[in-house]
Formats: sequence, C-alpha cells, structure tokens
Amino acid sequence: MAAGCSTGAQGVAQVEKGNYTAADASFTKEYAEKPNNPIAQFNMADTHQRHGNTAAANSLYHEVAETGQNVRPGKLLEPHAPGATMADAACQHLRENGQSDPNCPI
Repeated sequence: MAAGCSTGAQGVAQVEKGNYTAADASFTKEYAEKPNNPIAQFNMADTHQRHGNTAAANSLYHEVAETGQNVRPGKLLEPHAPGATMADAACQHLRENGQSDPNCPI
C-alpha cells in the first residue's frame, strides 16, 4: 500500500489500523476516480492481491510498472529501498508472482 499527497492516504490509514474492509472501500473508490494514477493503481492491485485475485493484481502491477517509473510515494507500507518508485514496488510484486515486464529490471 502506498500514499502520496492525498492519493491513498485514507486507505493506508485504515490498513495501519487493521481495518481492511474500510481500506478496500477507500482504494476501490479512489481507483474509480483516478484510474490513471499509479498510486491508485498500485493500491487497487494490492487489494486484488490480498483477495487472491492475482490475475487482476498483475494486470494493474503491469500498468504501474509503466506509469509509476517517476512516481515516489510519500509513504510505502512495504519494505523497499529508500527512494523507491511505484514502478519498483510493482515490479517486486510481479517478480513475486512469477511475472516479467519490459519495464522491470531483472
């Protein structure tokens, strides 16, 4: 999960409280409003992943691998190197899911 400026902040706060139902609702609403925003895409992908919908998650992670190359979130709840971009985070998930992407370094 990630937050930057206002995108993702409400859902991330819910995740930190352990309220995943509210987080899912927040991320779903935000993605519907901002479908081209890499942070919204990534959080929706993580939501799909958490619910076992790996195909939908991978589809969005592939999008973020392209759209999030220069987007550094203000907060990333997953362990990553300092300065990691949204694409870096998405590529990590794709590798974990056995996927490759031309935008992801090997």
